[in-house]
Amino acid sequence: MNKLKITGYTDEGRGSQAGEPFDVVLNPEKVSVSSSITMNDATGGVSAPNSQVNRKENRNVSFEIMLDGTGVIPNSGDVGEKLTALRDVVWTQNDEIHRPNYLVLDWGPVFDGFKCMLQSMRVEYLLFDVDGNPLRAKVSLDFIEHENPVVKNEAATGRSPDMSRLHTVRVGDSLPYLCKEYYNKPHLYPAVAELNGLINFRNLEIGSQIYFPPIER
Repeated sequence: MNKLKITGYTDEGRGSQAGEPFDVVLNPEKVSVSSSITMNDATGGVSAPNSQVNRKENRNVSFEIMLDGTGVIPNSGDVGEKLTALRDVVWTQNDEIHRPNYLVLDWGPVFDGFKCMLQSMRVEYLLFDVDGNPLRAKVSLDFIEHENPVVKNEAATGRSPDMSRLHTVRVGDSLPYLCKEYYNKPHLYPAVAELNGLINFRNLEIGSQIYFPPIER
């Protein structure tokens, strides 16, 4: 079974790994992904017919993981030790960079190298032994998408429309957004959908691939 892995890095480019990754024993039962687009127009309104995309907000990802030290789950480990290991990766300040680690989430096509930072972490202890040691805990985690600003700027502005691209669909992708990314022309999505034989382009299958052909400038 493919397990969710959270890896910390000391640089925004995710080239220098910080210690060991945190491997989740029990995968989340559900994942929440949210994103938004800010619209504006020349008059400052947000609902005029000629409103334009001002900027795309970073995606937010939220999920819960269960830590169990009762022995019911093989190799689950001690709850306190697991929490410490998780905090070391996502929360604790890294003395090398004087801030928490930059993060990457990996879990099959759902999180295929999702670059992010921790936004919040909440621990709910559910079971204790007679000495008050936690035997089970539910950890709620919220992450916000984060990339190297230079790389992000190049991705937003440096993709040439006269080059073909093959894109693997990730969580939160939509066809208009991808056409905006590759061509800076979100209105081209019907043509891309037809080219790729997409009947229901509103619900892209995570992990599937979409071909973006070159277009004339």
